[in-house]
Amino acid sequence: MFTHGSKLLAGYLKKLRGGGYPPGAAPRIEREGPAWAIVDGDAGLGQIGCHFALQTAMQKAGSLGVAFVALRNTGHIGAAGHFAAKAARSGFIAMITGNDMPSVAAPGSERRCSAQSISLCNSNQWQSDSAGHGDFGRRGRQGLCRAYPGEPIPPTWLIGPDGHPTTDGSLYPHVAALAPMAGHKGYGWDCGVKFYRR
Repeated sequence: MFTHGSKLLAGYLKKLRGGGYPPGAAPRIEREGPAWAIVDGDAGLGQIGCHFALQTAMQKAGSLGVAFVALRNTGHIGAAGHFAAKAARSGFIAMITGNDMPSVAAPGSERRCSAQSISLCNSNQWQSDSAGHGDFGRRGRQGLCRAYPGEPIPPTWLIGPDGHPTTDGSLYPHVAALAPMAGHKGYGWDCGVKFYRR
């Protein structure tokens, strides 16, 4: 993924070396029921916690047809589409969402919501599409635009300090907010990870 892959590797390594991520982190199920679980990521790399949560969800959904698994106390998981595609390759329909610090403007206000990346994938889609095409993450695109200073971004991506759309990607994250996807209809999502057995 050009927005969530090797671009973030240096930050992961820096946090590992600085002790921000324990290298021996071991995710565990904190609470669970037949079709749900809450996973504690042990403050480790998000990819490790998300992989554990994914395996837990697929095991439960494989038995009961549906499962919900929440992951807490973990780092950034990277590209949500990667995990949705893994589930799809195993015959599941998966929806993976994430939460983050407030960075998205609600209509008529400043930053109120998180970016909440969403990835949807099913086994039919996987056969004809790549994992990244189902990933609706937006913050990575802002970082990509800042890598090319002076080049305008689409006016639907950011809300400037005056409350109007801006094409200046350098304003984010200091004074601009992310515009909600689908305009006024693109905020207020519920977070979670859902898996359905086909």
